[in-house]
Amino acid sequence: MEERIVTPPDGYASPALREIVSRLGSSGRKVVLDLGRPSSENVQFFSSRNCKLFISDFFDCLSEEGAVARQGRSAFKGACSKLLSFPQGTTFDYILAWDLLNYLSMSEVEVLTEHLLAYCTVGTRMMALVSIYQRIPDEPFRFFAVDEERVRYESVTLAQRESPRHKESDLLHGMVCFEVETSLLLRHGMREYGFIVTEDIRRCAAAKA
Repeated sequence: MEERIVTPPDGYASPALREIVSRLGSSGRKVVLDLGRPSSENVQFFSSRNCKLFISDFFDCLSEEGAVARQGRSAFKGACSKLLSFPQGTTFDYILAWDLLNYLSMSEVEVLTEHLLAYCTVGTRMMALVSIYQRIPDEPFRFFAVDEERVRYESVTLAQRESPRHKESDLLHGMVCFEVETSLLLRHGMREYGFIVTEDIRRCAAAKA
């Protein structure tokens, strides 16, 4: 019988979260985008560290848009523009993608990255977890920041689907302007990545076009 996947209460040691938190107290208020499901624990965690937090619940909101939102690059680009619209002048210091990339095709990862780059700058960091297993839960995990360097997660369904098992080389090709800063293989077949924008966005986007 299949069981829900749940980490121990104290979670796992997360290099990507540790890197993010280590910088939260420096040079003013930080702006964070959480692409995952809303969590009162995460709201409390980041708001108590002088962060402005945006929560998109992207997967669930995308699902509510229906299949038409994923019928080609143009449709998905329109969905990103609708679901990820932020006030003019917003620049994210950190993006919490969690395991969202597992639920997107490589083409969708490219479109999502292109959209998010409008709100990024040199030094913007993204935390993402990518499955190496053939099958994953049918919906993204729910993630919680336990403390400054630990994260726990739990599945919300017993149903499963095929995993795209994105390769690092494909991710770096599709995630224009981002490079790998940290990488850690976890239990349950997921690799945690810490990505960072290391170049001027206009210059690197043009070079890789």
